Formats: sequence, C-alpha cells, structure tokens
Amino acid sequence: MVDSGYDLSSSLEYSIAFDVGARLRGTALGFSLGVGRIGAIVGPSYLAAVAVLVAAPQAGFYAFVIPAVLGAVLIGLLKPGARRAQAAPSDAPDSEAPLAP
Repeated sequence: MVDSGYDLSSSLEYSIAFDVGARLRGTALGFSLGVGRIGAIVGPSYLAAVAVLVAAPQAGFYAFVIPAVLGAVLIGLLKPGARRAQAAPSDAPDSEAPLAP
C-alpha cells in the first residue's frame, strides 16, 4: 500500500486555512485538531463498549455509521458562506506591504 500523505485531516486543515478569517484561523485549526484527537482517544473505547453490549457482528459498523450520518446531516444544515459576507477588511492581505525586504 502506498501512502500518499493526504488524508481527511489534511483536507480539513486546508479548508480551515482558506475559509476562516485571519483573526480566528489559529483557534479554528487548534479546535479542529483537538476534536480529532479526542475522537482518536475515545473511539477504541467506544467500539469496545459497543462490542461488549451488542453481540451482533455488525455492531461495530453501525457504532460508527450512526454518528457519521448524524454529523453529515448537521453539516448539511449549515448555510455555506453566511459568515463570509461579514469578513472584516483586516482579513484581506495588505497589498501595500512589500513581500521581501
């Protein structure tokens, strides 16, 4: 198996870098990475608990499908670009500043 080095986390970081204003970019990126780490820590324990409580072989699959579908529905309810129209002028790069000294 060849690792391309591109995964969902990279896609999320790229999206945050370009969709979040400059004032909140660091906070948004840190929050999203923190939530991902919480999921990585809690996920195995959650799967073990479901496997113990439900004897069906499909329990592990449904244990992660249900939260994923719920998350997709909630993301689908968001209004794209609603906050983009309110972007402050300070979010734009300064065109008068030189790029190199």
